[in-house]
Amino acid sequence: MKCPSRISCIVCLLCISAVSCFSLDREAFTFTNYDLHVRLEPEQQRLGVRGKITLRNDAAAPQKIAVLQISSSLAWKSITVGGKTPPLLLQEYTSDIDHTGALSEAIVTLPQEVAPHGTVELVIGYEGVIPLDATRLTRIGTPEDAANSSDWDQISANFTAVRGVGYVAWYPTATEAANLSDGDSLSEELARWKQREGGSEMKVEFLDPTSASDAAGNVLCSGAIARLGNAAKTAAPQCDYGDISRSTPTFAMANYGNVSRPSITVFNLPTHAVAASAYADVAEQAAFVISNWFGTAH
Repeated sequence: MKCPSRISCIVCLLCISAVSCFSLDREAFTFTNYDLHVRLEPEQQRLGVRGKITLRNDAAAPQKIAVLQISSSLAWKSITVGGKTPPLLLQEYTSDIDHTGALSEAIVTLPQEVAPHGTVELVIGYEGVIPLDATRLTRIGTPEDAANSSDWDQISANFTAVRGVGYVAWYPTATEAANLSDGDSLSEELARWKQREGGSEMKVEFLDPTSASDAAGNVLCSGAIARLGNAAKTAAPQCDYGDISRSTPTFAMANYGNVSRPSITVFNLPTHAVAASAYADVAEQAAFVISNWFGTAH
């Protein structure tokens, strides 16, 4: 295994030995909290992430091996526990959890065992590109146009929108392999992941990708716009995804505006402002009719 220049694979043989001697339980730990700082660079299709994650041992026995997975188009740059780099094994792991059909997996040997229900905090860093990629669909025979229409997630100068687990692993997860050609394998694995992650929380701070004071990028997430550029000079915008088992952490980046009505908010590109206003007006009228008919929720 060749270790990347910015990450030290200390005593990798110990990691390999531990994994071979004991059954690797990728689902032993639950990711209970994410505190991430994300830098988007659409012109380069790049995403860079630094931050902290908290893992809880939900297995019946103490655990000393933790598994972290991100998209295969991203690369691990640093993983530390208690300020030190633990022994690591980095490998590609085939799985259709990600649109590329594979994951960049880090198998981490923790400094000490984590008891059942105990937690451990890791400081992490990773980066790479998120281009349009429908490999997991095309390799099972899906026509390319249909595959790209389904797995449309990407970061680019013209279009940036990325969905989370089950589409793109842009934040760390840990799941067993899922295969679209194997019946309900993917849906069953995603269901187990969501069940384990019930109550887990994620906060993401999106950083201004440029030093220009007039940077024209807004990040849409959590049903609101996190403004970059001038508005981000005093404090970077933060997205609180809340319980990630209930809603898929997703972000989009563009120069968004919005049209607000009492019952609806429509986010739109500047060229679609008129259509967005018309849509909002129709939705407001429909909401009025429905509320008169069925009454309002209490």
